[in-house]
Amino acid sequence: MTELRSAPFPTATPLPAGTVLRHLDPPADYPAMNEIANRIRAATGQDFYTTLEQFANYYDHPRDFDRSADVVVIERDGEVIGYARAGTHEELDGTQIYEVVPFLEPDVAGGDVFLDLSADGWRLSSGNSLRDATPVGGR
Repeated sequence: MTELRSAPFPTATPLPAGTVLRHLDPPADYPAMNEIANRIRAATGQDFYTTLEQFANYYDHPRDFDRSADVVVIERDGEVIGYARAGTHEELDGTQIYEVVPFLEPDVAGGDVFLDLSADGWRLSSGNSLRDATPVGGR
């Protein structure tokens, strides 16, 4: 996984100094990612949380995403400050939905990262993976 971990995702606009979007490095990234997800759940009033074992099981055995292509980890100065997962699901009418689910705390990551990531967006290739995505937008 080292070669993917060292390859950052491109962005349409420069990110704040020291901030990198990179591929998932399992299982090393799991503790920080799970902590972020649980803090977001608590802050939004959800009673649901995941143990590290549950979190690892979800990412080690994905059903609707490819963890090597559809997960981006956001680091600032070597610290994980967020991540996003993209995947597909099918609506009741058969429509296939490709969605990106971000896990980023603006108070921890900083509003600049949140706004930069939101402004960039992603134009997804026909392969429907973040690995093949090209960023669009910007400010």
